[in-house]
Amino acid sequence: MDILTIKGFLKENIDRVYSELSTYEPLLRITADKAVIIGDLHGDVDTLLRIINNYSPDKWIYIMLGDYVDRGEHQIETLYLALRLFLEHKAILLRGGNHESPLTNYEYGFYTELLRKFGHYDGDYVYDKLKEVFAQCPYQSS
Repeated sequence: MDILTIKGFLKENIDRVYSELSTYEPLLRITADKAVIIGDLHGDVDTLLRIINNYSPDKWIYIMLGDYVDRGEHQIETLYLALRLFLEHKAILLRGGNHESPLTNYEYGFYTELLRKFGHYDGDYVYDKLKEVFAQCPYQSS
């Protein structure tokens, strides 16, 4: 995955993601014949790609339980795919909790990865927008 493509996608679509997430109710009722539950990816883009290849998003609904980032070598790439699945296939993006929070993002490396891969200016811009997006995701309940 090309980092310039990802950065362009995020800059172009982050407000749309925020807007669509803001229409969600705090409690979601999901009806589906086929669903794939995806949790705790933590930057593991290879696992997400395997899921996509084995369970086509055209035929399955994806329910993603949060914890998209803050570990792993491909946090941005994993989040990018999750956001594309949300926009293009109506995947459900839930907020897992601590890994969609600014404190954790600083401590566990997501913010640093954004700065390293996008540069300081674009990294800060995208991160500020992603904080708003994460805050709009419905919480998963235990």
